[in-house]
Amino acid sequence: MEYLQANPQRIKSWNAGMRLGRIGHRTSAFPFQKALELDPPVAEGAIAVVDVRGGRGQALEGIRQDYPDMKGRMILLDLPDVVTDATNNGSPQYIETAPASFFNPLPRGQELLENTKKYMDDYSRIAIADMVLADVGCLRDLAMQDINMMSLGGMERSESEWKELIASAGLVLNKIWYNQDGPKHAVVEAVLPAFKGHKLE
Repeated sequence: MEYLQANPQRIKSWNAGMRLGRIGHRTSAFPFQKALELDPPVAEGAIAVVDVRGGRGQALEGIRQDYPDMKGRMILLDLPDVVTDATNNGSPQYIETAPASFFNPLPRGQELLENTKKYMDDYSRIAIADMVLADVGCLRDLAMQDINMMSLGGMERSESEWKELIASAGLVLNKIWYNQDGPKHAVVEAVLPAFKGHKLE
């Protein structure tokens, strides 16, 4: 990420590439409709969804297209250069952008979750759209993606590694939602220990 920040053209290309994947397949595993029906309604001026590290806001666009009647504000939270790029490249007006710096000395994934937790209430859910590797018998293409992430100083996490990361931030892993087209993309749902929302089974 430091390299991308130092090379504006690269980060622009990165964000454009991420947008091409369009999030439909990435967030469709999560039952937004059930959450809207069962959880307390979101007031008009309240925050409905915050997309953390959301690039150009493609996830928020997809959610709005699928649920046009959803009330509340949609906020895109990412690094300053990224949200500027999103604004300059036609981010819809209904998406509010908020520049933020996510990382300090703590392990990065843990700190990102801890910082997000500060703004949650007893009905909030963190929905992390990512790959989830099986602890045993991982598919070959997912294992290769884990190796590819090493070139960026990153990794793809297994189910047990997601549980460990979420617990390290004082949160509870509620469920991992897998897409119907297979395990390549999933949504990891994390909540506060005192969560009062409904189970979305």
